Amino acid sequence: MIRGLSCVITIGMFVSTVHAAVFPGEHWEMRTPAQVGLDVAKLDEFAKTVGGPGCIIRDGYMVYTWGDIRSKLDWASAMKPVMSTMLFFAVHEGKLPSVDALVNPYVKKVYGSSLNAKDQIMTFRHLADMVSGYGRVESPGEAWAYNDWAINLYSKTLFDGVFQEKPDSVAKKASRLGVLQIEDGTFFGSRKDYGLLMSPRDFARIGWFWLNKGNWNGKQILPESFFDNYMKADVPSDLPRSSAETSDYLNVYFTGGGTDQTSRGPGIYGFNWWFNTGKKTWPDAPEDTFQANGHWNGEVCCVIPSLKLVVTWKGSWASKDTFNQPMNGYLKILVDSVARSSAAPPPPSESMVNQARQTTDKAGLRPEVIAMLNEKTWKRPHVVENSMTESGEEVWPEREWSKITPEAIGISSSKLDDYISWLSSKAEGEPFGTIVIRYGKIAVEHYGDGADASSTWEIGSIRKAVGSALLGIAIEEERLSLEAKVYDVWPEILQTEKDKEIKVKHLFESTSGWKRPEVPGTEWVYNNSAFTAGGMVLGRVYQLPEDKIAPLAMRRIANRIGALSWRCYHYPGDFSASDGNPGAKLAIDSNMRDLARFGYLWLRKGRWNGEQIIPESYVAEATRNQVTHLNRHYGFCWFVNDGRKLLPNAPEDTYFHVGNGKDNRRTVIMVIPSRDLVAAVGVHAAKYNITSGYRSEPVENVDEWMSKIIASVYDTQIDTDSKKREFRR
Repeated sequence: MIRGLSCVITIGMFVSTVHAAVFPGEHWEMRTPAQVGLDVAKLDEFAKTVGGPGCIIRDGYMVYTWGDIRSKLDWASAMKPVMSTMLFFAVHEGKLPSVDALVNPYVKKVYGSSLNAKDQIMTFRHLADMVSGYGRVESPGEAWAYNDWAINLYSKTLFDGVFQEKPDSVAKKASRLGVLQIEDGTFFGSRKDYGLLMSPRDFARIGWFWLNKGNWNGKQILPESFFDNYMKADVPSDLPRSSAETSDYLNVYFTGGGTDQTSRGPGIYGFNWWFNTGKKTWPDAPEDTFQANGHWNGEVCCVIPSLKLVVTWKGSWASKDTFNQPMNGYLKILVDSVARSSAAPPPPSESMVNQARQTTDKAGLRPEVIAMLNEKTWKRPHVVENSMTESGEEVWPEREWSKITPEAIGISSSKLDDYISWLSSKAEGEPFGTIVIRYGKIAVEHYGDGADASSTWEIGSIRKAVGSALLGIAIEEERLSLEAKVYDVWPEILQTEKDKEIKVKHLFESTSGWKRPEVPGTEWVYNNSAFTAGGMVLGRVYQLPEDKIAPLAMRRIANRIGALSWRCYHYPGDFSASDGNPGAKLAIDSNMRDLARFGYLWLRKGRWNGEQIIPESYVAEATRNQVTHLNRHYGFCWFVNDGRKLLPNAPEDTYFHVGNGKDNRRTVIMVIPSRDLVAAVGVHAAKYNITSGYRSEPVENVDEWMSKIIASVYDTQIDTDSKKREFRR
């Protein structure tokens, strides 16, 4: 939902930008990096450099992820600003008079004894600023010491003493951070329940809450004054470093590091955030950058208000006293992703235009400028009923697919009902799911017997088509060619002398003869080891650890098409002497909707919402028969239906792949360009082994399934605002 509006108009060139505050609901809304003015190549570099998992938010949209952003992680010291956020709630709710309230009354409640004489003046601000003096020789406020004894004292007195509840219960209240609608269940839960236990995508909500100064979706949850007063360095720049440790006389320590961990802090630290005052912390980042930081760059929530950016990630540790130096390099890449992008911002909505007109009328702009506004200089394409724009451009799913009445896109509802009944009978009580997309919208989606839209399937060999997509990208980037000898890139291929003749194309069209007696290119054999070797080749040219391409699949495919359910990883294992042992193969978990996104990417010739992800020429090559001379029907990791040999009931331009996944799950993805249609299905092999016989001709089970769907597509003419578009079977 959009809240807030500001309009900036530059006279002369008449360049306009409209900024709106967008907030996630149940899920983050998705945009591609290009849509929000970010260079995806620099984001790829950033993710590879910092490690993962992590995610990037810009303008309130999820625009880039890497690794598993759903997993709940311990954020170590990056949780400290969340604790200070809860301090603000305590003050706002009247539980404390101010951030300068004395700590000692709550020490008595929690520990049954008082602070010692020198510490009696300690306040909650002292604890939040790391100047409390607890366990050090100095009195509160006299010296800087990055002190985890004091942080433990802070958390215990705040939660057990002030709120008198467990931290997670405190945070989840609807009047507090509960309004953020986190997706993955918890705020706190690690480190004896006092540590932050959140997913990267949920932690990003806290960063977005701070960037918007306590406002969430138009409601001021915390007064903006807290952020005006405390969202900046609070430790004086001339404060000396503490000189010596004393003792943990309350016995508060239960987690963390020592009492004086780094010299850095004075002039750049406040309320547990690190700031970039005077660009002294990170010279190549904007001055308003601030971040929560754990284990010296190991866990990070970075906020850059001027760029409307929030980034969370769990990466690699650095040195305590010089951790800002590698971080500066990370942030430079991030900032460069903004500077290098040439993408224009998305056009404003009609309501924004109308409000902009009102604003400009009041601003006293020249009449000719107002006239230009009144002529609707800004226009957004009108989306017509058949899910295409009037100009014939494709539409794209955002966070979710849009749904449409089947008849509006030339599909029979009754035939789809027949399909669902048939599939339900085949499943025989085992979980199943299916989705059919036409013209960019859902014609039917159905789940049964315990499965739902969030259910994921390990998609088995459909991973090979993902590898094929990565190959196309690598070829476009001139890292590989189809004719390249694999031995020159990945010498591990060599087991017999003939293996020196294996080309990249042989691995992806399944004619390599690797671990078999055949000479490369002379026989088609569905060879799992060879497919995994193809992935290893890609990993080698992208210089990935252990040649594993899972992070590449996330960065270059899943992130760009908004496949949030995808989890890319590798099975353990080594190659055996047999062609049937795939080694440490790529694996992908996906729900049906995101599997359909992958199919839609191919249907749209490698484009996604204005960005060419896979080269169009490669898509054409990969989805045509590469092994005609061997009387088989396979492209580059796609089964193809030339001559309607594999699927007699499907159009000749159909291509598909099958997957035999873990837990006896079976999946199929099918693309039919002539019908502008993508379909996917997931079933359990115990009752319905849809992929059985996939190497046969025809592929009877897949053909039967597909025939039920294609039977629902009929000849129709659709009126699209006085313009008719004909769809023929």
